[in-house]
Formats: sequence, structure tokens, C-alpha cells
Amino acid sequence: TESAPADLLRAVAGVDEALVDALEAEVESLHEPPNASTTASTIAMGPSMGPSVAPPLPPPAPLTSETTLLQAVADAATSLDEKDGELLLAEAAIMADAIASGKRVDQISMTIEAADADAACAYAFAAMRIDPSLGACEADVTETTERKLKLRRRSLSAISKLPSFDVSIILSPNVDDATLEAALKRLKDLGVATITTELNPVWGFEAVVPEGLVDDTLLDRFERDASAALDDKVRRVSDFTTALERAEEESARFEELSDLEQCQARCAAQSHCCNSDITQGSNQQLSCLQACMVVKSGVAEEECLAYCPYKSCSRWIRGVHYEACQFCDDVPAHAGQFAADEIVTRPYQCSAEAGASPKTCEDGCRAGAATDSLVAAPGPAMAPGMAPGMAPGASPFSATADGTLGFDETPGPAS
Repeated sequence: TESAPADLLRAVAGVDEALVDALEAEVESLHEPPNASTTASTIAMGPSMGPSVAPPLPPPAPLTSETTLLQAVADAATSLDEKDGELLLAEAAIMADAIASGKRVDQISMTIEAADADAACAYAFAAMRIDPSLGACEADVTETTERKLKLRRRSLSAISKLPSFDVSIILSPNVDDATLEAALKRLKDLGVATITTELNPVWGFEAVVPEGLVDDTLLDRFERDASAALDDKVRRVSDFTTALERAEEESARFEELSDLEQCQARCAAQSHCCNSDITQGSNQQLSCLQACMVVKSGVAEEECLAYCPYKSCSRWIRGVHYEACQFCDDVPAHAGQFAADEIVTRPYQCSAEAGASPKTCEDGCRAGAATDSLVAAPGPAMAPGMAPGMAPGASPFSATADGTLGFDETPGPAS
């Protein structure tokens, strides 16, 4: 028959049963849920710890000089002990990433009881819920523990006590402040006291890479390249911020304009003329400004667009008269109809030689709808053969070959 190991120990003559009980309790605690103990052997690496912070998305491609520097470190690390080489490369990579990104490096120091250094580091990462790939961990037996181990007699009591380790973790600059704060809180809740230190990554790189291990010129070149890249990034961000602020200011100024001024601004942006006021129309078409103001008056964009294919010298729309057989003071072809001081010179060539066209009408309808969310009011039903804007009761028309109406549409305001 098989006997429990603890029972076998109790059967040994002269064994302190209290120590056996303590050992048995400690072994059983390995299978219990995690508690506030700072002992690494009491942590359960299961779902109860919650999800770890996953590694972030891949960072931008590193600078060529950074790749060259880290390759030199990797080559030099082959001459070291395997664990020392891995730690050196991990710490150097973190410092280099911080230099390239212009971020700081956080170092967390704590004391952990564990079976060995690897267990102490594993406990620290699991307790913080941070993926081990986001940090470099170093654990050394504390001086107090080392002295105790030297003086402790070989007895069962030596088995029941785990050694303490001074644990130092250097975190990747990709670990944000919120994640760091949450990690420190979790350690505190588990009874682990911590000290957080902000490291200068340049000094940190020089500290973790022994002098003479790699060519100093490689680090100097990388620092210059990183500084230039960061300066360029700052400049681009500044330019973008300035452009964004300017756009916001212009948008705010635009919103302060009247409906007429907004329409004029939008029509001018598309090089449309007949843009002084809505009383000036030409070519038997609605100008951009006139069509824009039609929408501003409450006419739906779709209804406004329905006017554009038709020609007419005069339209009444929602009680407003739009003249389209006059002259425009900003159309060069009409300059002879105005005194010299009445002519308006635009900083662009008119989109339509006569000042208005089906396109100016269409652009104006869309310009009016672009600025306000208008509630479309249903217009009066039109009899067959009637153009939009014709007053109810007007005689039907027949379109001629050139698209003009068969008569000058001059009805009174629609009732």
C-alpha cells in the first residue's frame, strides 16, 4: 500500500511533527487559489489571475542604425552565459526602442519569495498581468537570504522556507501609464511592496551593455538618427496641429456667416460667377448663388435640382423672384453693362462664360444643402408640362429644341 509522504516523515524517529505539519500545509497551499502572500509558490497561473496584457501591435520598422546596433549586441552576447546573454539583449532592445520612440523606461523593483529566480520573475509578471515579452526581468537572492542559507543547518526547517529574491523588471516603453498603474495596484493588493524608477534610456543602454562590448560609434550613430527622426515627427505633428487649428478657426468663422455669405463662399470655391447677389441672373439659368439660396429658403435639394435642366428668364420660388435674363457685375462678358466702379473682378475665371449654366444651378443646390440639415417641405403638385417654379394656373408650355421655354415665365408669387 502507498502511504502519504507526510505520514512517512512522521514515522521517522525524532522528527518534529510540528515542522512536518507546516510542510504539509505549505505543499497543500500550492493547489489553492492565489491570496495576498508574496510567496511565488502560492500563485496559481490559471484563469483566476485574469487575462495578461497582450503584446501590442507590431511597432513601426526600426531605424537601420538601431537594427545594426542590436545585431552587434546579439553577436557580443554569444560570448556570455546563455541567461546573461538573453537578459542583456532583452534589456538593450527595450532601451533602444525607448530611445527611438522618445519615451521613458520604467523599472520596477520588489522582493519575492520563490523556489528560484525564474519562478520569482514568472510570479512578478503573472501578478502584474503583463506579458513577459513586454519586459526584462532579473532576480538575485537577497543578501539576508544568502546569509541565512550559509548559516542554516541542514534540517527539515530549511525545506519549509523559500528564499527571497530581489526582482528588477525593466518594462517596454509600449506599456502605457494605465497598464503600469494597474500592475502596481495588483502587486500592492498581493502584499508586494514595489519601487518604481524612471530610467533615461540612453544612460540605461550604456548601463546594461558593458563598456567595450560593442563599438561606441554604433550607439552614437543610432542616437543621432533617433533624434533626427523624433525632430521630424514633432515637426509633422506640429504642422498637422497647426493646420487642424486653422481649419477649425475657418470653420468657426464660416458658421458665423449669413446664409448669403455662406452660399457666396461655396460658389466662389467652385469658380462660379453671378455671385454678387440673387437679383443678378443670366443665360436663363439659375446661378450657383441663386440655387444655393433656393435651398436655404427651405426647398429640398432634390426639388432644387429639378429646376436646373430648364431655361426661363424669371422664376418665383417660395415667394422669392429669381431673375435670369439680366447681367452680372462679375462676368467679364457683361462688363460693358456696368460703370467701371461697379465691375467686380473675381480671382478666378468664371466657370460659365455667361455666368450661369445647368451646372452652376446643380452646384448651387448642393452647396445650399451642404451647410444646413434642411427639412424638405413638399412643393405644390405640378401639372404635366409645367416647369418647377411656375405658379399654379400658369399656362402649360412646350419645350423648344434648345431647351428654352415657349414663353417668358413671369408669374406672380405662388399663393
